[in-house]
Amino acid sequence: LDEIGDLNPPMQTKLLRLLQEGEYKPVGGVVTNKADIRFLAATNHDLIKDMKEKRFREDLYYRLNVINIELTPLRERKEDISLLSYYFLSKYAHINQKDIKNISPMAMQVLLQQEYPGNVRELENIIERGVIFCRNDSLEPRDLFPDDTKDDSYQEIKRDIKDFNFKESKEKVIRMFHRHYIKRLLEENDGNISRSAKMAGIQRQYLHRLIKETGIDVKFLRHKK
Repeated sequence: LDEIGDLNPPMQTKLLRLLQEGEYKPVGGVVTNKADIRFLAATNHDLIKDMKEKRFREDLYYRLNVINIELTPLRERKEDISLLSYYFLSKYAHINQKDIKNISPMAMQVLLQQEYPGNVRELENIIERGVIFCRNDSLEPRDLFPDDTKDDSYQEIKRDIKDFNFKESKEKVIRMFHRHYIKRLLEENDGNISRSAKMAGIQRQYLHRLIKETGIDVKFLRHKK
């Protein structure tokens, strides 16, 4: 069950009964059924804080917290990006009935240089978009970020890569990604910064800083629709 921290209090009570007693009653049903399950839950909430503020049941927390696995952000485990990218490539190539088998070295370099504020979901969305736009058997940067291949930074790196060291190239690509991702994020949320930050899984203050750095006009996006 993903995002366990978002469960409302009545659902928390029902889930606790399921876990403690192994019993549940279907919606509209009158008969109580027995269940024998293994339960895995995930959240990006601070459940300890939520318990103290009475937003999450303490008894449910300790019932869930038999084995706890802390998963670090994707940007801190870059070694997973290649494996995940090829997994998502296989998945979405099959769904879209496309014969795409590879990710070009330059496209993989672009993927490795992202910060991924949206973690694995963000990477999955990038690969899915790439598969949809791809017209050959290998993903290219233009497939992953079709709007940004016209970006001056991208063209500069592509044209004069021999003149840039790794750090300079990385900074240019990250700036390109920030402009594209933050603009699309804000468009999706009608320019609402709080909602956008929550969707991206980042702090509101950090999003404010990125908006300022990228020069995006939030007021324009709020009235765009």
